[in-house]
Amino acid sequence: MTESDGNASSSDAERYAGWPGFAIEQSLLAWSRTAIALLGLGFVIARFGLLLRTLEPPMRSAARGPTGVSFWIGTSLIALGVFVSVLGIVENRSRGRRLARVTGRPASSAALSVMVALALVGTAMVTHLLLAAQR
Repeated sequence: MTESDGNASSSDAERYAGWPGFAIEQSLLAWSRTAIALLGLGFVIARFGLLLRTLEPPMRSAARGPTGVSFWIGTSLIALGVFVSVLGIVENRSRGRRLARVTGRPASSAALSVMVALALVGTAMVTHLLLAAQR
């Protein structure tokens, strides 16, 4: 093996050293896409019941309670979106720690703040919907 071969393989190793970190970040982004889809779909379903009650004749909507099935399904989907966000955060942290042990470099945590924000927004949405249902 010549010296130039050794330099080529070491530069390849340096060039692809960040690849596991990219894979971890892609996984986190997949978790965030799933959480965003669940949060959005849940909110639309929860509010769709309100639209249907608005369009109903007054006598039928008065006979029904303040919340319908769509409210609870939507709120459950939003809560599931929060759970997926938290699960993605936990998974990312454990993979990041493993990567740091193997490579000696900490994993990037830039996308983690997005997941924390999603979890907080989802929690606020569930709280808002539950408080609005009590009125």
